[in-house]
Amino acid sequence: MREKIIIPVHNNRISPLFDVSRNFVLVEIEHGMDRLREYFQIDNDSVMARIEILANIRPDFIFCSAISRMYADILLNRGIDIIPGIIGDVEEVISAYIHMNLKMDRFLMPGCGWQKRFRRGRGQCPPYSMINNESLKKREVHIMKIALTADGDSLDAALDPRFGRAKGFIIYDLESGEYTFQDNTQNLNAVQGAGVQAARNVIETGASVLITGNVGPKAFTTLSAAGIDIYIGASGNVRDGIDQYNSGGLKKAGDANVEGHW
Repeated sequence: MREKIIIPVHNNRISPLFDVSRNFVLVEIEHGMDRLREYFQIDNDSVMARIEILANIRPDFIFCSAISRMYADILLNRGIDIIPGIIGDVEEVISAYIHMNLKMDRFLMPGCGWQKRFRRGRGQCPPYSMINNESLKKREVHIMKIALTADGDSLDAALDPRFGRAKGFIIYDLESGEYTFQDNTQNLNAVQGAGVQAARNVIETGASVLITGNVGPKAFTTLSAAGIDIYIGASGNVRDGIDQYNSGGLKKAGDANVEGHW
């Protein structure tokens, strides 16, 4: 049996969002052995054009962390199944799939409502076409980690009103009270793409909620597609932001509230 798989790639890891990916790897597996590994790039601004090129390769599956509903439906209509909720180093993911170990927690996106459901014969998440549509729309996620834009690496640091160009993110565990700092300084002087890259950084942490002052359109789209709820209008320090969230004092964003490049 031969399987053909396409994986979107970003910095040697599975790209957090299929929609914005331009780099991919094509893998062909036959009788449990890796027969082909080909990395390639699609330089086209149109998502639909990139999808058309990928569809013409005729893969059996596309592995991804997150994908917008509209693009998932288009791929499904082309006969391509999607296995969402997968994260990690691309080479390790490929090896895990071949050796039927892809169900290990380190390859599954935290908070995915479907991550404990697997197909027979393999250890992977089910293709998107096998997931109940209503459960995707209404899936209940047990929120454990929240991300807050911060000007420093402690709970006393000021909340940064920016998202894409925040100095970093405090990743706070609501159950244990423990936290870590995710550095974002590489985006402070970015000419463009700061919001999307910052969103990818947050997605990788496994946070289910983002608390910030403002968020632009591309970052909002990337975060929302990954199932992350966004709360805006936080003020004070990080500790204040956590209290404001716990007390219901923050507004959940339904869209971006600032223009791009903010």
